[in-house]
Amino acid sequence: MVVTSGDGISAGGDVTIATPESSSGDSGDIFFASGAATNGNSGKVAISAGGSTGDAGGVDLTAGDSSVGTGGDLTIAAGDSNGAAGGAVSITGGASTGGATGDVSIATSASTTGQAGDLAVMTGDTGGTAGDIGIVTGPRPGVPSGSVSYIGNTFCLSGLKLASVGRVLRSTLVLI
Repeated sequence: MVVTSGDGISAGGDVTIATPESSSGDSGDIFFASGAATNGNSGKVAISAGGSTGDAGGVDLTAGDSSVGTGGDLTIAAGDSNGAAGGAVSITGGASTGGATGDVSIATSASTTGQAGDLAVMTGDTGGTAGDIGIVTGPRPGVPSGSVSYIGNTFCLSGLKLASVGRVLRSTLVLI
């Protein structure tokens, strides 16, 4: 099935997919899914903004706000597997041949009256060896790499290994 808007000389038309609003109950859900496959590969779901000779369009994934309850959750998860590796999740800023590459920001929101949310980076539980967490800045020989900074009240480490390209930092840890 293809859903498309009309072509235009100055601008193309918009496409809106929405469930009706509800004043007294729950609004409806929207599902985007490809069909399951028993003997082949299942289909892919792609959401993308079009390219442009000017500024390209963005893609926003936003959970709903709430005035009195809890805001909606946003979950990004790769698929599980019973016999092979599970799917990967990649978040990457845009590449550039003539300027700076795009930034990637992962942050919890500010709170005016309560506690800000936690940000956890962890590898999953396993019956074997747990995965590594790497924080790496520009590993390109001959080019100065960026710095890794820590700003906060408490810094706890277990089994610390600090390394940079071409040399090992044996006992140097700078806290700002």
